[in-house]
Amino acid sequence: MRARDATRPARTRREDSELIRHWCTAIAVAVCTATPLTAVVTAPAAAQTAGDSSGKIVGRVLYAGRDAPVGFASVTLSPPGRSRFADSAGRFAIVQIPPGFYHVKARQIGFSPFDTLVEVRPAPAVTTLTLRLKHVPVLQRITTRAKAPKECIAPGVPDSSVDPELAMLFQQVRENVVRLRILTNEYPFRFRREDEYFERSGRGPDVMTQADTIEGESWHEEPYEPGQVVVNGNDQHGQPGQFMHLVQFQDLADKAFEDTHCWRIADRDPNDDSEHPLVRLDFRPAAAMGFPDIEGSIYIDPDRYIVKHARFHLTRSGMTSPPIHDWTYYSSFREIVPLVPVVSGFQSFVQAGRPGTMVEEGRLIDVSYVHDAPIDPSVRDTVAGAAATRLIVGKVTFQGQSDGAPTCNPPPSKTIVESLTGALYLPPAALIDPSWSANAQALLRQIQSRLSLPATLDFSTFGYGTAASAEDAAGRGALRVAPGVVGRYALTVDSTGRVDDVRITATTLSGAIDSAVVDAASGATSEPLRGQTVILSLSTIPPAGAVESLQFVHIQVPSWILTRPATVATPPGVATTPVRAPAVPSASGADSVVVEFVVDPTGYALLPTIHRVSTDLAILANPGMDMATEAAADSLSARVYKPALIGRCAVSQLTTARFPVRRPTE
Repeated sequence: MRARDATRPARTRREDSELIRHWCTAIAVAVCTATPLTAVVTAPAAAQTAGDSSGKIVGRVLYAGRDAPVGFASVTLSPPGRSRFADSAGRFAIVQIPPGFYHVKARQIGFSPFDTLVEVRPAPAVTTLTLRLKHVPVLQRITTRAKAPKECIAPGVPDSSVDPELAMLFQQVRENVVRLRILTNEYPFRFRREDEYFERSGRGPDVMTQADTIEGESWHEEPYEPGQVVVNGNDQHGQPGQFMHLVQFQDLADKAFEDTHCWRIADRDPNDDSEHPLVRLDFRPAAAMGFPDIEGSIYIDPDRYIVKHARFHLTRSGMTSPPIHDWTYYSSFREIVPLVPVVSGFQSFVQAGRPGTMVEEGRLIDVSYVHDAPIDPSVRDTVAGAAATRLIVGKVTFQGQSDGAPTCNPPPSKTIVESLTGALYLPPAALIDPSWSANAQALLRQIQSRLSLPATLDFSTFGYGTAASAEDAAGRGALRVAPGVVGRYALTVDSTGRVDDVRITATTLSGAIDSAVVDAASGATSEPLRGQTVILSLSTIPPAGAVESLQFVHIQVPSWILTRPATVATPPGVATTPVRAPAVPSASGADSVVVEFVVDPTGYALLPTIHRVSTDLAILANPGMDMATEAAADSLSARVYKPALIGRCAVSQLTTARFPVRRPTE
């Protein structure tokens, strides 16, 4: 028996009775609704491309009767069925909509759904919506239910007039499958999964026979068909065999599955004395189905209506050829988007043609989004309207982990959303040219429109420190560190007003970011700036000093509380703390030079990452050592730092230090 699974690459099959392999992307159990909608057409919120008449919808999802946000609700526009997730403040935006009338549907777990008609007008008008959702009652604690029949003789959707609790719980399953499909269709992602295979004889410890890292895509899905759970066919190598359609969680809301299965809320386990016991929803195939199919259980949090565990079991397994004596699959879930869980771990047990049990254990390693990414469940929104702007995801690998031999285990991270901001430094001429700021903004908007960053960015283990809240730091005033992006580029505008040369004067340490910025800036035009060299800064750190800036994109980054910040070890000197201090020029030829640098895990400053020595454009435009930079480098080279630690993991850190430098008098 072989499992047909589109997420698995082709590989050699071991034998007829090999493990049944499974990947089940699952969704939480929930129900969603909305109450009256307010639609307002306002003046334009932002400029659009000339000649583009497409409309835009922006809005918020709130509780009915009060202004508290309903975070991470889904909003769907029909036709054509486009959907977005709101952010934690309930904000959402859907853009590039042809003018006309549309149905807008808002949903969230624990609320009632609402479908209304709105008119989207041509640009520059913006349609503003306020969706107010009504909360549904909390599911009552289940103690004893009517005894279930031995066989499923009346399959189909539960009748609310017969069993309202069952009908409500079943409806939540349907609603959350909608959320899953929004995730996979609007935010498609690739995933990596680690699988290990064991043979269990019962006479000793399990024997590992194979370990694999599996790569797959979220959008691969085979619909359920009655009678097609076990089929005959050929594998990728042309070898005949028996294959199993591995029923996934979203199949439970497929009409063909609904119509052929019975549903029942199980009695509470008398041995479960927990304060918040899970509710178990059982399903079984109709007795009239005389072929192998799937039965099982879903375990649901009765307060949040979210799936926590699931069990699937093959029925009529003796009808397979060769026969499978038993196949059972258990899964657990975690949320990669609020109230949209995926399988975080699973175990599969198969008893087939030979003695013993074959066991497969798997765990989800990571996901990477192909285009835009939804908001992470642990996100602290630090940028207003994160859901209304393109969001990319940052991933961090600690030193030693990339080579397969991790040197430390970092603690769980929080997630923050920050702005990746582009800024142009103002030259002295800008002080007497009132049009310079407008020209700089126009150039920044061009670069923003041309900037094409991947949906997922890999960061090395460096970051900048920010003050942690008392809650985060348990009142100790610890520092939080988040991976930083800081780079600088010199753009030369030729005599025709076209940017014909882009030099990287300070790298972000990410080739993907540097390449994308160079490509976006090359060929941009600004006739008013012809003949000038301007300095473009790209940073997650808010720009300081005389600059014109524009938020290019939002970036979702992991963040940790520091166990220990980077400090000077030897010799004693100016203590370095991760603060953001601008250069402050002093009088009489003396400069107070601010240098940003990275401390590596061994305690040495990485001099090539010096990012700023002053606001002098001649210095900023050239990566070479000027006198002030050289003096700062000498000071840095005399110091060894205690590296920052996250847990026990050494982490490079973007740090700033101030060095007094006296220039010789000319």
